[in-house]
Amino acid sequence: MFSNTSKANTTNATRLPAGNANFALDLSPEVIVNIVFFILLALTIILVNFLILASIRVNLRLRSPEYMLILSLSLADLMVGVFLLPVRTLELFSIESTREFMWCKLTICLTLSSLSASLLNLLAVTMDRFLAISYSLKYNNFVTLNKMYLTIALVWITALTVSFLPLVGAGARTVEINRVQHLCRFADILKETYLVMYFIFICATPTVIITAAYLKIFLLARSQERRIASLMVYCEDNLQQPTLRKHSSRQILFNRESKAVKTIGKI
Repeated sequence: MFSNTSKANTTNATRLPAGNANFALDLSPEVIVNIVFFILLALTIILVNFLILASIRVNLRLRSPEYMLILSLSLADLMVGVFLLPVRTLELFSIESTREFMWCKLTICLTLSSLSASLLNLLAVTMDRFLAISYSLKYNNFVTLNKMYLTIALVWITALTVSFLPLVGAGARTVEINRVQHLCRFADILKETYLVMYFIFICATPTVIITAAYLKIFLLARSQERRIASLMVYCEDNLQQPTLRKHSSRQILFNRESKAVKTIGKI
């Protein structure tokens, strides 16, 4: 008798009420792995970008214009760890509210904003490094802190405007459904024309420009390194020439910017 009662209690304890059927905890192993991965990834992103932001805040030498772009890129990546990944993790739990159409539209726009901000900030960082390598002697006069602030503002305004247009109806499907039976998908919320335009101007175009710019930087770096090497050999016997100081300053600037490009390229 007691054994039957205990079995019945165990069964009732593992079953959820009918109203919470969508919040079932019998998650598949694949979903559990994804949840753990998302949580660890979010914590890693938050920690790494928090350290970057703290370094820029503490070190006065890192408050130059080029590092303002790094700060902006770090904030864009931080959005993924603080907002996007937690929202996607909730969807994996199959919580009832995550099947609402408005929730789905909001998460899609949040995903687009994170992607847009990261790509556009990365594009700005790449172009900044391209200018620093191509015009190393004129860079400090051309690129100022105010211009960098303006660039960052334009990047974020563009990213947020384009990404949240579907939330106000532009680019979104007009026929609304009360609930969806699966995880939020772009095709459920966005029109094909919006998706195509977004891919071309926000994803494909910056990617092509970034790739071309780094290829140009690589070729320019090799050319400059050969030129500097030949110059150093030539100047070994002419250490008192006045032109040496000019070329030495150019070499120092080039070496510094080359190191910065390699670091940003790894990021």
